[in-house]
Amino acid sequence: MIIILLSWMPSPAQVTLLEELFNNPENLPAGWLNIDQDGDGQAWLINTYQTEIYAASASWNSIALTPENYLVTPQLNLQGMSGTLKVRYSICAASKNYYQEHYKLAISTTTPTAQAFTNIIHEETLTSLEANGNWSPREFDISAFLGQNIYITWCHYNCTDMYKLLLDSVYVWYYSNVGMEESSCTPQFHLTPNKFSSSIYITGNIEGGEICLINLAGQVIYRTFSLSSSVTLPATHLPRGIYWVQVKKDGLQGSQKFAW
Repeated sequence: MIIILLSWMPSPAQVTLLEELFNNPENLPAGWLNIDQDGDGQAWLINTYQTEIYAASASWNSIALTPENYLVTPQLNLQGMSGTLKVRYSICAASKNYYQEHYKLAISTTTPTAQAFTNIIHEETLTSLEANGNWSPREFDISAFLGQNIYITWCHYNCTDMYKLLLDSVYVWYYSNVGMEESSCTPQFHLTPNKFSSSIYITGNIEGGEICLINLAGQVIYRTFSLSSSVTLPATHLPRGIYWVQVKKDGLQGSQKFAW
C-alpha cells in the first residue's frame, strides 16, 4: 500500500499554498481576518444549511443592510518564487429571487486593512446563474504578485437589501518555472471539491485522458474519459475521508489528493 501511495504523489512542481473548505461549523478559519468596515455589526460568518458549511456575508438580516465586509486570508509569503500563481474559489448568492450580491476579489501587498486592498483582481454582481445553490467556480492568475508577501480578500459591498453572499472552496496554488520541464512529464490539472453539488470539478491538461476517483484502499470509485479541458466527477453520497483523483494521458499519469 505504501508503494501505491508513493506512485500517486503529485508532481513537486505544483504546490498548494492555501486550501480552505470552511469545514468548521462554528468559527471562521484560524488566521483569517474579518473586517466589518461599514460598522453595522454584521460581518462574515459561518453558515450551515443541512450538512453544508460555508462562509457568508449578509446584505439583509431582518432589515436592509449595505455591507462592506472583508474576509482576508492569512499572509501568503511568496518571496523567492517565480512561475505561475493562481487563486480559485466557489461563489454563490443564497436567494433565487434576491441574487444581485456584489463583491470584489482584491490583493494587498502591505497590510490586511480595508484601505490597502487596492489591487482589484475581479469584481462582479452575481446573476441568477450563480444563485440558490448554483455554486460557480472562479479562477484567476495572480502571478504578478510572486516575490512579495500578500493578503487576499473577498469584499462584499456595493449592494443592499438582497440576502447573502456565499463563499467556499478557496485554493491558492503555485507552479515553479524551475520544475516546469519535470512537471510536463505528467498531466497537469487542478481540482475543486464542491460538497454543495456533490461533485469534483477538474480542469487542466486532461483532454483525451482517463480520469479516476480513488479511495485510500486503492479502489476505483468512478472512472471516465475527458473530451475537453474540464470535467465534473459525481461524488453523491461520498463518505468523508481522503481521496485521490488520477489522470492518465498519453501513457503518463498524475494524481492529486483531497479531503472530502
